[in-house]
Amino acid sequence: MKYVQIMDAVGWIETMRKSLIGRFSFRRKKDRSMLSLNNSRTSLNVSPAWCDREIHQLTPESFLSLLNNEIPAIRIPKFADADECDLLAAGIEFFGFHYYKDVYPPIGRIGITQYEHGRNRNSYFASVREASRKQREALADACDPIERMRQTLRRVFGGASHVAYESEMRCSYFAGLIRQINIALLHVDWASLSAPNWEISKALSQLAWNLFVRVPENGGECVVHDRLWVPCHEEHLIPGSYGYDHKVVENSENVALNPEVGDVLLFNSQNFHQVNAGGNPGERLTISSFIGLMPNGRLVLWS
Repeated sequence: MKYVQIMDAVGWIETMRKSLIGRFSFRRKKDRSMLSLNNSRTSLNVSPAWCDREIHQLTPESFLSLLNNEIPAIRIPKFADADECDLLAAGIEFFGFHYYKDVYPPIGRIGITQYEHGRNRNSYFASVREASRKQREALADACDPIERMRQTLRRVFGGASHVAYESEMRCSYFAGLIRQINIALLHVDWASLSAPNWEISKALSQLAWNLFVRVPENGGECVVHDRLWVPCHEEHLIPGSYGYDHKVVENSENVALNPEVGDVLLFNSQNFHQVNAGGNPGERLTISSFIGLMPNGRLVLWS
């Protein structure tokens, strides 16, 4: 049985890898330290395992490596300074949190996610306008982390980045989830799994980024495992939960991400990951979204 599962996983990764070859080509611009996309001769080769266990600085090369799953994570130190984080935290706490239904341990949030709406596009997109209004209100007196991330990606990636758009619904996605998480179960975030037939399911690679507005003194690490989700892993999904049994990451390498206030951490969310218990309620406060590389060579953001 294990042999069959391993061959299933290897075969799925190889099929995925081959499907990406020839769709993209990264080249360095001579005049700027950027990456640009050329649809006629690019390839994105998703690796089934990391080449190292280092947390890298953001560069054009490291960003491509993260898209290819060759490295575990990227850190952008002091993406927001201490004063900006204080203003963000004050506005968020004044506005207050809602909590996910039927999610344990509880996770407080401002905004919506595609995942919580399942495959119901009508429900999700009907909620986008109100979620965006609440986000703007909570962040009204502070910086705009989503726009800052878009500009950062543009500088590094050398191409367009924007909030994802669903053509059939004629509506933009929501991006910029604000969360209060003290613990999160082992899980993956991969649009092809959670949102088949949505525009975001076309992403060739999917990253997650988190701005850490507050961090606990102890615990609260995000642990990323060197194990990409493949279809046979679904048998380890805990019934009635978003979490997976830890058997799915047995014998895999992992890294624990320990940010400081104001840091951004990016990782490939197709890998299994979790948030360790830590601190008291409210001590771990993040703003985040996903980043997808689309077939047209653009980067899109959504939550």
